[in-house]
Amino acid sequence: MRAAQPAAPGPQERGRRVREKLQELVRRAHEAGGRIVAGTDTGAVRSIVPGFGLHRELGYLRSAGLSTMDVLRAATARAAEALRRDDLGAIAPGKRADLLLLRGDPLADLSALRHIHRVVRDGVVYDPAALLAGAAP
Repeated sequence: MRAAQPAAPGPQERGRRVREKLQELVRRAHEAGGRIVAGTDTGAVRSIVPGFGLHRELGYLRSAGLSTMDVLRAATARAAEALRRDDLGAIAPGKRADLLLLRGDPLADLSALRHIHRVVRDGVVYDPAALLAGAAP
């Protein structure tokens, strides 16, 4: 009589395993000096909401072993470099001054990025609650 085969992992378990493998790959690439850039090319995937999905990705990068500063660089300076945009990615003379004013320190706690006090774009200050209220459902 043959022993029963263990049940195949479900989709959530498979997803967790894939994410862990990808995080290990990112950690190793980062340790080897690779440039890690935050962002996604999955615009057609309905489960990834622009903006909100980035917050999740930054958490995954932190869990992969990047320092909080490296995670912030991946979303700012490294992303600008990947786009070949020298007018973005840092606060400096000659660069676009689009800013998020946060209620906390993201270096102390990365989740502070979710607590936006104001958005400054092209010199205009916006209330994030008003921006979200005007977004399509």
